[in-house]
Amino acid sequence: MNASEYNFNAYSEGWAAGKQETLLKLQAELSTLALESKANAYESRYENLVLMLSDIDKVIYKMLED
Repeated sequence: MNASEYNFNAYSEGWAAGKQETLLKLQAELSTLALESKANAYESRYENLVLMLSDIDKVIYKMLED
């Protein structure tokens, strides 16, 4: 493997790992937000939890600032 292929593979693997980490962090943030929302206070099924789009925007903007 030459240096160019090695660098390409390293970049690709780093990009994929960063993407996975970002999506897992987003999922965790949104799940926490949904569980703490007063709108979901009486909901017992995880798949029925709701989020406001404005709250999702806030989480995304917060992640972009970090």
